[in-house]
Amino acid sequence: MASNATLVELKIDNQRQRLGDSVEMEIATMLENNSSILKFGYHFNQQGPRARAAMAITRNNDMRNSSAETKMKLSRIQSQQSAFVESNRAIILHHPTPPPLLPFGNI
Repeated sequence: MASNATLVELKIDNQRQRLGDSVEMEIATMLENNSSILKFGYHFNQQGPRARAAMAITRNNDMRNSSAETKMKLSRIQSQQSAFVESNRAIILHHPTPPPLLPFGNI
C-alpha cells in the first residue's frame, strides 16, 4: 500500500470480527507511509492508531489541496503573462513609426 499512488479511498469497515490491536497499528503505519489515500473507512478501537491514521489522512488532504492551489496560481500567472505579452505585441505593432530626423545643417 505504501507504493500505490493511485489508491485514493479505502473502506474496510463492517468486518465480521475485530481486526485486532497489532493489525490496527500496522494499518496506521501503512497510512502514514502512503501519501495518496484521502479517505479511509474503518473505526479504530485503539486511540493511538486512530490518531495516527487521522493525522496521515489530514496530511494527505492538505498536500492535495496545497498542490491544487499551487497549480491554480501557476495557471493564473501564466495566463496573465500571455495576456501581457499579447497586449504589448499589439501596442508595438500598431504604434506609428516616428518621422525621420532631419539632418542638423538643414534648419
